[in-house]
Amino acid sequence: MLLKSLHLENIRSYNSLDLEFQKGKTLLSGDIGSGKTTILLAIEFALFGLIRGALSGSALLRHGKQTGRVELEFEIDNKNIKISRILKKTTTGISQDAGFIEIDGTRTDSTAVELKSKILEIIGYPEELLTKSKNLLFRYTVYTPQEEMKQILFETKEERLEKIRKLFDIDKYKKIKENASNYSKDLRSEIRANSELENEILKLKENEKEFVEQKIQKDKQQEELELKIKDAQKNEKHQEEKLEIIKEEEKKLQELKRKQALLDLEIKNNERDIKNK
Repeated sequence: MLLKSLHLENIRSYNSLDLEFQKGKTLLSGDIGSGKTTILLAIEFALFGLIRGALSGSALLRHGKQTGRVELEFEIDNKNIKISRILKKTTTGISQDAGFIEIDGTRTDSTAVELKSKILEIIGYPEELLTKSKNLLFRYTVYTPQEEMKQILFETKEERLEKIRKLFDIDKYKKIKENASNYSKDLRSEIRANSELENEILKLKENEKEFVEQKIQKDKQQEELELKIKDAQKNEKHQEEKLEIIKEEEKKLQELKRKQALLDLEIKNNERDIKNK
């Protein structure tokens, strides 16, 4: 981001101020109370608006005034951005009024919330760090009030490290590492499960092979049994045919016996007739 200009109206010690930023480094110098901090607070307000507990409207609006304005012009990613925010005093306090954002000459009137959302999108700040009571990213990387330096210095190593991770968007790599570790564990579990499933499949294939062999054996036995049954049926039919022949022969034999008996009777009768003569 390259700051280009800052315009203030009724902000703290300034009735009006137009400040042009030159390319390179800018040094703000002056006695205590000369307005150096006001410029830094105005830049923060232009970008992010009022921040509860850290940057209030009463701390910015010049005493005795009803309205105040901050306009900041800067360049980022080859885009010229101008943002304007307005403070307004009401019966309930000092709040933000609607302002505008202008991108490469195209102006859009927006509420304070919409302006903040658009700036977050343009700058690329992590939104979760700007929705808290303090604008940690801006306060730790751009402007740190003197009275808050002690707080930073006396924080624990873990707290500072956690904030640095968030400030420089390194925290996501920690989460990526944790997610990768969890995913690796899930993969190992899945591999074990797949291995067990593969073993079960191999067992099923072996059982299937045995079942196929048994089926082939049973089919063969069934074919042999069917052949035996066919042979038995053939033998049965042959025996039935032989039995029919025997029955016919028996009938013929009975008929011959009957004729033989009649013939014997006739012979006896003839012999008796001969004797009687």
